[in-house]
Amino acid sequence: MALTEYQFQITTAFPNGLASDRLQHDIATSPITIALDRIDTSSDICSIWFKAALPNTEETVLGDLVASHTGVPLAPMAQPVLIEAPSATSGVPGFAPAKGLGGFMPDPQSNPYNPDVDEVVSLYADIEGSLVTRGKVFTDEGSFRDDFTGSDLNKTLSGTVSFTNGSRVVSGSGSAFTSELNRTCYVKLGSDSTEMWGTITRVLNDTQLLLDEPYLGSTGSGTAEMTRWVTHSMGSAPGHVAIGASKVTVSSGTSTDGGVHIGRYADFAPLSSVWVASVSQRVSEQSVHFGFRDDHLNPKHYCQVVFEGSDYTKVRFETGWDGDQQTTEVTLPSGATSDSTLRYKIDLSIEYCALLVNGVLLARHNNHLPDMYSDMQLCAGALNMGATTNVDLIIDTVLLVDHNQVQIGSMFDAPIPIRISEDQHTLKGKLLSTSTAQDQVIVSYTVPTGKVLYLIGYRIDNGSSNPGTIKIGRSPLGEEPTSPGTIGGPLFRVFELESKASSGEVDMGSNPRQLGIAGDHIVVAVTPKSKQSSVWHASLDVVLR
Repeated sequence: MALTEYQFQITTAFPNGLASDRLQHDIATSPITIALDRIDTSSDICSIWFKAALPNTEETVLGDLVASHTGVPLAPMAQPVLIEAPSATSGVPGFAPAKGLGGFMPDPQSNPYNPDVDEVVSLYADIEGSLVTRGKVFTDEGSFRDDFTGSDLNKTLSGTVSFTNGSRVVSGSGSAFTSELNRTCYVKLGSDSTEMWGTITRVLNDTQLLLDEPYLGSTGSGTAEMTRWVTHSMGSAPGHVAIGASKVTVSSGTSTDGGVHIGRYADFAPLSSVWVASVSQRVSEQSVHFGFRDDHLNPKHYCQVVFEGSDYTKVRFETGWDGDQQTTEVTLPSGATSDSTLRYKIDLSIEYCALLVNGVLLARHNNHLPDMYSDMQLCAGALNMGATTNVDLIIDTVLLVDHNQVQIGSMFDAPIPIRISEDQHTLKGKLLSTSTAQDQVIVSYTVPTGKVLYLIGYRIDNGSSNPGTIKIGRSPLGEEPTSPGTIGGPLFRVFELESKASSGEVDMGSNPRQLGIAGDHIVVAVTPKSKQSSVWHASLDVVLR
């Protein structure tokens, strides 16, 4: 359906010769069912655009609305009001200060008006005048997933970006911070060394962000880089890191003291991580590891899987607290070997640490565990300790789950822990297409009996130069609604992927959207723009409740 324009002369059609923003409100609340697209005014002409042509009866309604339009503008909406709290040391009675807004603290996506963790906020009214308040119930939400798409861990940001040594503020010109960055990322000036990565604590808008600490690199402007993993090289001839085929390869190199680590901030316990990984070969005087460490090179607190020695059937599970260590050597389940791709799950809590491989519990440590409030990092590395043969740690997927926990004070010796667990799944699919047929399915999934499916994030990748229209929703897919306010239709989202190797990714954080109920068929589909051979990948992160 084509857009349809209706023109009115302002000085003759409008009784007071005025057209205000109240006209849009009047149309939205009228019996007109065709969706309004926009209202333009130019000189003496008011152009009212609709998604489709109006039926005769609704065109009459539009004429009546114009003829009765007074031109009086709508009253301005209530603006956000921040009521400052009394100083915590002033002794003046008042509201106790609270930090942050939203369900989680800190907000992982830096949603609008997310005060920095150092700001003190008491009362806040939203734009509708409603009081916003929160309590520290869900804390430290920092869950993370990486499927290692693209060709490099580091990516170049859009526009020109300015850094100042000693300042937390980073600004951009022609930049797109809100779409390219979030709190899971690191940034630096492109000309600075890899030791100068700054951790993002808050994305303010497309042209300004805050780092968690003052920038240690150079003062300057130019091309900037971002990464989700920081690389640390070791030895006289360090190892290297490469991405290909949606996997990251961490290689020790062939120097007797060479090696390389990748790492990123996680949080303190309780945490879980999943590593879908393999080790290319097992050679004496080499060490490969992944898991949690408080320091990537010299950890005092750790919970990790270690591959040492030449036996492909065994791995070592290690936990430690500042010199005290607990170690268990385990045999991989069902005859598996470490050079095959296996799913390693590491659980770190304040009471125990556990290792599961392909869902089988192999080790549980209760004695020497990392300090419960040590800031841990996700770390992976390959190191030569005298060997001159290269070894590759090949990682397909990494998942970090930063558990949410509610603690209720009681008369007992310790708070009663209540774990809030979610039935989370990742639905993945792949499509090889050589046609332009409409709505070719990449992912298909039927919601189980007794369950409701909520979408918490998605990612769509196109590794070719073929653009396409992506639809996410329930089968059978339809078209976008033309009626204003229509909800509950089969489509959740429709968008275009560009005509180059690109991806569309959204993480809805603490705001999941209901996508289907028991028996519904959830699909991700693409309509390619050309018959060029293209490979499409899609994944949906969902919760079943």
